[in-house]
Amino acid sequence: MTHGGRPTSDLPPIATLLTPAERLRVDAAGEGYYRTLHRESVDDVIRDLKTRQVQAVLVSVSCASQQPSRVASMVREFPRIPAVALLSEFEPRTPHAVLTLGQCGIRRLVDVRLPAGWRELRGTLMADTSDTSQRSVLGQLAIDLTGVPDDCWRFFETIFTCSPRIGNVRLLARHFEVRPSTMMSRFFRAGVPTPKRCAGRKVDMSSRR
Repeated sequence: MTHGGRPTSDLPPIATLLTPAERLRVDAAGEGYYRTLHRESVDDVIRDLKTRQVQAVLVSVSCASQQPSRVASMVREFPRIPAVALLSEFEPRTPHAVLTLGQCGIRRLVDVRLPAGWRELRGTLMADTSDTSQRSVLGQLAIDLTGVPDDCWRFFETIFTCSPRIGNVRLLARHFEVRPSTMMSRFFRAGVPTPKRCAGRKVDMSSRR
């Protein structure tokens, strides 16, 4: 199975401990960017960490009550694998659950109750699974582009995560399912740098350490 010419098996694997409803939404948010390994228990996740090249772990706040001591052990045993908490709904027990995950060592939380949260989640997981230079650039972009429309974030995210497969305007337009001339005219009307200059800037930023 492929997405955008890239086999699904080549996508970075993310181990998860989520509710059934969250699984579907996390899958949709990460289509073409990562593949999920949905598990039923903390021990199942730990088994993946020991036997697979898992790039990150995503734990639902709603599942925080499942063996917190095991979650803490997982974080301590695999400190180099980023662990992220996912907040998709707020209930009376949510503050305690968030505190529990923090006590377990999970320091990063993404709130997806608003649409922009899913973009933040994808950016967070992509930053964790990219190489060092991409991680640095994506992290800065997440700060610089706070509050921008989803289409704007998607463009820059694509520039930094899809090379070298997308290396010119024609391929970029095909990726976004628009005509090359339409894409170029939008940049011209907005008075912003062309996609080609953005791609060149990407190379320049990625070369910095």
